[in-house]
Amino acid sequence: MPNPKKDLFDQAELTGNDGTGGTIFRNLFTAFLNESREYLSGERSLERGAELYKQAAENWTGIAGLITKMV
Repeated sequence: MPNPKKDLFDQAELTGNDGTGGTIFRNLFTAFLNESREYLSGERSLERGAELYKQAAENWTGIAGLITKMV
């Protein structure tokens, strides 16, 4: 890598704010699970899954923030 700090910063930005593998995907899947609950009422697993994905999205945001502060 010619510029590791920039590459790490860019990757943190991609994971936290852009792209499809980090925060954005987890927020999208949280919304999907919550919407699914409208059609499959009584499925506690959907509610729990949505809670876990929401928490994972928040964790990804936090990790990306820590990385960008380091570089």
